[in-house]
Formats: sequence, structure tokens, C-alpha cells
Amino acid sequence: MPIEQRVVSTPRPTVPQPSKITPRDRSKAPEPPPEPEKKKGKGLVIALIVVATIVVAGAVVFWFFIRPGLNAEAGEQVEPEPVAGAVQTVESMNINLADGHYLRLGFAVQLTTEAEEVEPAMILDRTIAQYSGRKMSEVLDPAAREELKNQLKDKLNELYGGEVLDVWLTDYVAQ
Repeated sequence: MPIEQRVVSTPRPTVPQPSKITPRDRSKAPEPPPEPEKKKGKGLVIALIVVATIVVAGAVVFWFFIRPGLNAEAGEQVEPEPVAGAVQTVESMNINLADGHYLRLGFAVQLTTEAEEVEPAMILDRTIAQYSGRKMSEVLDPAAREELKNQLKDKLNELYGGEVLDVWLTDYVAQ
């Protein structure tokens, strides 16, 4: 049978060893480099841009190419836009307004290329009927002046069967 031996010793006194790392050194430890941000959704943004471009292109194709064909198939005839032709100038004239005032008015009429000879006397008659007897405040107001010009254009279109494209004022003085 074996004999068991035990060695008992007293602990040796230990001298604390100075630490190589001090608390200051620990605070100065380099921080790990930040991880690069992952680019999320870049593919989604590109896909959305491609889809939006396709939708816009489809809308343009429909509006300019398919829609006119649908109107023609439905029995509607698409009339071509009128082409600007000659400009008929009307000499300035004095028109009596309300309360003793007058309006000196001169204008030009833009006709289509299909317009026949326009009689200036008929234009003058419609113009005098349109402006005479109006109040001075109505004639001088810019919005009312534009409205009166549009009404004159409409009356001339009725007279000449839609051959008047626009009316331009060349002389407009109220006193």
C-alpha cells in the first residue's frame, strides 16, 4: 500500500508587482474603427426610378399617339389646328363712352390661312357696338379690358365663321 505524503508549506509573502497598464493607459486605448454603414435600399430606389420612367413614357405614348386614334374610332373627327395667316390691321377710331368720355381704339386681327377677304366695315361695326356706352372704370380695368378683347374676338369669329385666331390691341387710350 502506498503511503501518502503531503507537503505543507507556509505561503510566501508576495510583493505586489507594479502593473504595466495604468488606468490612464486604459482610457487612451484606441477605439475600434466604426463599421461602414450598409447601403440599404439603393436597389429599391433604382427600381422605383425605372418604374416611374416607364409609367411616364407610357402616359406620353398614350396621350400623343393612342388617344387621338380612339377619338377618331369613336366617330369624332379630329380637326387640325388652324394655321395663322394674314393679319388685318384696323385703323384707330374714337368710341364714345359713358359720361362724356371716349376711347381711342386700334387693333389688328389675326386670321387663319383659310380666311377669305375680311370687310373692315363689318369689323368696325362690331367693335363700336362692343365698346360704346361702357363706363370709364370698366374700360381702364386690365381684367375687364382683356375680357372685352376676348368678347370682341368671339363676336368676330361668329361673323367670319371661326376664321379669327386672335385680336391684338395696337392703340388703347381712354380720356
